[in-house]
Amino acid sequence: MIGKPIRDLLISTALATSLFGQKANSHFTPYLNYILDTWHISKDSNQNGHRTLGLAIAGFNWSPSLISGGIIHLETQNMHGRDPSGFAGDANTLSNIAFDEGTRLFQAWYGREISWGELKTGLLALEDDFMGSDYAELFINSAFGPMPVESFNVSAPIWPIGGLGIFTSLNLSEDSGLKLAAYDGDAGDFDSNDDGFNNRINSKDGAMLMAEYNTTTSTFGGTTTLKIGGFLNTGEAFTNYRTNASEKGLAAIYAIINHAVSEDMGLWTRFGTSLDDDISTVTAYIESGLVTQSPLAGRPDDLLGIGYFWTKFGDAYVGSNSGVTSSESAVEMTYIAPMNETVYVQPDVQWIFDAHDSNEDVLVFGIRAGINF
Repeated sequence: MIGKPIRDLLISTALATSLFGQKANSHFTPYLNYILDTWHISKDSNQNGHRTLGLAIAGFNWSPSLISGGIIHLETQNMHGRDPSGFAGDANTLSNIAFDEGTRLFQAWYGREISWGELKTGLLALEDDFMGSDYAELFINSAFGPMPVESFNVSAPIWPIGGLGIFTSLNLSEDSGLKLAAYDGDAGDFDSNDDGFNNRINSKDGAMLMAEYNTTTSTFGGTTTLKIGGFLNTGEAFTNYRTNASEKGLAAIYAIINHAVSEDMGLWTRFGTSLDDDISTVTAYIESGLVTQSPLAGRPDDLLGIGYFWTKFGDAYVGSNSGVTSSESAVEMTYIAPMNETVYVQPDVQWIFDAHDSNEDVLVFGIRAGINF
């Protein structure tokens, strides 16, 4: 199946913690991964820039005899280098490893598979379990990670800052399931939680409540998975962009369709919308694309992907922030090629239209290299 090579090759926080069934029989499994990006950015005005950045990931999964069947997971990360979006002027962040420099604890949780599903609690990241598409995980632009109707609008725990929470999944049938979770409504930012240890729960931050239903059917000669979900953040710190008044609570809904055309090709689309435009930075989002395995003869593990996304910023937000675009979109083409079981390279091209801050079309060429131990 095409989704399996994506999980094996792309080192992301979502993949590193999706370890039920893979590590449950391991007593202690450490891992160390390193990702290096280098980018060349060209703007409409013929301005050119170069940026290099890196991400080191270290962690372990431990299943001690005292908690037979359970897993203790811990992960730390170190980010360094220069964010290429600082030059490109895009809002969605063209590299999904770009963040403030430093070392921090990302996740620390206990998880367990149960006959009816699974349970996980501790310091979590919600994108590991919600809003995801296996096919979208191949891409480097951050828009293909946590959906912008979530990442732009609330400060709930997503990479690279985890937050306190509890997650559970329920097996409704062989082909359907339900996921439910409650997280800290505000995991903080680099200024308030730079090392990942400053986690707290209070009434003002509220809670991030999430639910997602999924079902899989055989359609059009392939396999289709439909996910329908949404969230409610009960925090009190949302600003009405029209009145500048503080409001409580923000909600959004989303849907994801993955279609496996064959063992070597898959299509997907994701879309979401906020339910309150006046307090939302992003009010609507849609993406779609195609991923194919073994596009070149003699390279059975290579993956080629082409994806497109469109982000709609709220009218009230745009009206209160001069000089920004009302929408931002991009086309990304990426190719991941494993050199061996440890090393992979991933050339990548992105064409960003109406970059939110720079108001320019931006062409980006990059290459990612990864080492996994």
